[in-house]
Amino acid sequence: MLVRLSKAAATTVTVPLNSSGSDGMTLTGPLADVTLATPLQVVFRPGELAKFVPITIRGDFRAEGPETLTLSFGTLPSNVTAAITAPHEMTIQDNDEALIISNQPADRLLAVGSSLTLSVALSAGSGPVTYQWTKDGKIIPKATNPLYEVKSVQIADGGSYACNVTNPVGSVPSTAARVGVYEVATRA
Repeated sequence: MLVRLSKAAATTVTVPLNSSGSDGMTLTGPLADVTLATPLQVVFRPGELAKFVPITIRGDFRAEGPETLTLSFGTLPSNVTAAITAPHEMTIQDNDEALIISNQPADRLLAVGSSLTLSVALSAGSGPVTYQWTKDGKIIPKATNPLYEVKSVQIADGGSYACNVTNPVGSVPSTAARVGVYEVATRA
């Protein structure tokens, strides 16, 4: 947002932005999940006529579509007049997207010593994305990728595996893959 004074500041001047809440903003639309960086004020040094005010939004965690943000000046110092005093309205395009797992892990039946590879793939979802594999409902330490591998399975590796995929919008569990492990009989 560009803030411009009618004439250059003769001394350092702080211009507050209108405050209807503790964040210094008037918000309209479905913005209950948005946290705005503060303080919201513009400081003009001597000789400055205009300043660009960056608006930082933190913590927008729902996928709800475009949102509208309205900024206006608070009480201006007596020696300052603004070139534009009307409220400034902007639309924030929400790019949060819920996760959709397109490729689920598949059931497997393996002989002892075989390798196990399970994977998930996403067809939709904004980042950052994290992965956490579980076996029989318990977290598998360091299994935090879309691909889970065991180089040489043992009987104890049999069970139900799933992957929880998470982004700022939420968490989606994969379907469970049943993994069976059997011993190969040897002939005497």
